Amino acid sequence: MLFVSLLKLKNMITLEEIYQNYFDCPVPFAKSGRLTKAGAIAHEKLIQLIKDLEYLGVYADGRLTICLLDEISNEGISYKQEMCNELMRFITSCTEEYVLKKPVRIDLDGRTYNLKYFSQDTDYHDIFMAEEKWKVDEDNNFDLFDFTALSEDEAKRVFEAILCQEIENGWEWKEHAREVLKKKYPDDELDEAIDTFVCENWQNLCTDAWNVENFEDSL
Repeated sequence: MLFVSLLKLKNMITLEEIYQNYFDCPVPFAKSGRLTKAGAIAHEKLIQLIKDLEYLGVYADGRLTICLLDEISNEGISYKQEMCNELMRFITSCTEEYVLKKPVRIDLDGRTYNLKYFSQDTDYHDIFMAEEKWKVDEDNNFDLFDFTALSEDEAKRVFEAILCQEIENGWEWKEHAREVLKKKYPDDELDEAIDTFVCENWQNLCTDAWNVENFEDSL
């Protein structure tokens, strides 16, 4: 099955082979590793196929697979989705619930909220936020807000608030930055370039993907 192959790319089939075999795209990726123009078209066709199958009820939830595709191809993912993906990895790596000391004020559907509690829903693979600790209203509904429903500006403020709190709490950002870059570029010959970039150009309040792309441009 196509999607089983997608979720086991390392052991079974590459994304490049999927584009070649199923979407008549002989050269999906350039030497730089980025999608070619034809590869970008194949990428969009594959995403549309996932969405269509989900609409038909054949595929339960295509969002996680689409995020995986975007991460592998490094193409088509929005900055807001980058922030969402990174927060999901961070929040679930430490606890199922994350609490901001200073809530983030946002406007949604004509109302103002002060978001403080964050939790990743393992069923929907998304981040949900709340003003109070899972407060239930008179109709037994939670006042929960989906991170992806925020505007990019509001999502950025939430993202930056969490990062700022972690930095204030002593988060070892230099160690994190080196780990991210070394994972992408394990060649020892780039160690000096990595150390220089971390000390002079790494931006804590931007996503890892944004920093990696800027490191690539500096080479």
